[in-house]
Amino acid sequence: MRRRLKKVLGLEEPKESSLFEARAHVFKVWTVGELLKADFPPPKWILPNVLPEGLTLLAGRPKIGKSFLAMKFAFEVAKKGGKVLYLALEDHPARLKERLEKLGAEELPNLFFVTSWRKLDAGGMEDLKGIVEKESIDFVITDPWVKLAPKRKGENLYEEDYKAFSLLHEFVKGRLGMLVVHHLRKGGGEDELEKVLGTTGVVGAVDTILILKRVRGEKLGTLNLISRDFPETEWALTFEEGCWKIEGKAEEVLLEEHQQKIVRALEALGGIATLKEISGYLGEDQRVVHKHLLKLVERGGVVRERRGVYSLPILKEEGEKGKREKKDFGDFGEKGEKGEKGEKGEKGEKRADGFHLFTFHGEKGRRNESVDTQGLEGNFTFSPISPISPPSCTFSPQKTPGPEGGGLTVEDVVRFFGGEVVEEKHLP
Repeated sequence: MRRRLKKVLGLEEPKESSLFEARAHVFKVWTVGELLKADFPPPKWILPNVLPEGLTLLAGRPKIGKSFLAMKFAFEVAKKGGKVLYLALEDHPARLKERLEKLGAEELPNLFFVTSWRKLDAGGMEDLKGIVEKESIDFVITDPWVKLAPKRKGENLYEEDYKAFSLLHEFVKGRLGMLVVHHLRKGGGEDELEKVLGTTGVVGAVDTILILKRVRGEKLGTLNLISRDFPETEWALTFEEGCWKIEGKAEEVLLEEHQQKIVRALEALGGIATLKEISGYLGEDQRVVHKHLLKLVERGGVVRERRGVYSLPILKEEGEKGKREKKDFGDFGEKGEKGEKGEKGEKGEKRADGFHLFTFHGEKGRRNESVDTQGLEGNFTFSPISPISPPSCTFSPQKTPGPEGGGLTVEDVVRFFGGEVVEEKHLP
């Protein structure tokens, strides 16, 4: 009788079996061969490339639009036919109505909102299981987590955090998914996961972490997706009047956005400026600005005049004041043909301060484009080579330089810089 009872309860020890097989009713042990031969269904997306199935944590700073993004997810899942339960535990019906109107929401009979709920350790878990079973809910959103979280005892915070999220993780198994809205801590570490409020037990128990970032007052933000089953991806989003819109991969969009800011800064600074001036105008670190300037130079959007000095690619003199006309460089075309050697510059007029205007010659292999400098009357033209060490210069002295029109003499140099040549005298 005793042996039969053990057999019914699954406690009978088989005569010839391993310990693993004997305890098979407790857990399943896999061999390497079994795992390799097994056919498992691939992980799925609830919303393609943004929201995977399972337990997901959405974390961000206060008042940057987390709830609007969660509501956007709720709409999209409901539109696809899934039944959604939204626990809006910081909102009241009037605010929910206002947000729904802002988002231009349509009537969706499969999207439900609740504004109050018991904590998980005070009957909230049982309530959740009950309504999900009764209404066949596919997707649950709780906003925010602190309103649903069990009360902490303070004995082992990591264990308490992990246990709470493990309960939710077990709950969503076999269902479409659950989204938990949470906060980021002040400051935080270098790693994105260290910025999530709470212990590492929070991020350790969930399947996916979505980290939302946006500077209040700005439209552009980022959403970093960190998942067990999918590659880490960072998206760029825009936020306007409560509506989030994905613009593309963050690296590409932010690079383009930053480069546009640099071009606008150059325009405001007169078309040519130093790295320090551009960084100061933007209020950003010089190393970051320098990195984007190099990318712009590669693309042809900015010209590197010399070390630390950058300009827009097309400048045009406007009148005697030397103002520059900025043109939109648009898409960058193919590299131009090899240029011919530039013509010798015209004889310049002597300025009031004694300096002579001069012209740099072009050089084979260089582009034959000319720009005019700011604040000079007349022409000051150079090919895009270093203005510090030009290959050759044509001066306009009072006589032909050097003996028989050859190289420059000391007198030529003195006269060029506005000096006066005096007769050389020798001491006795």
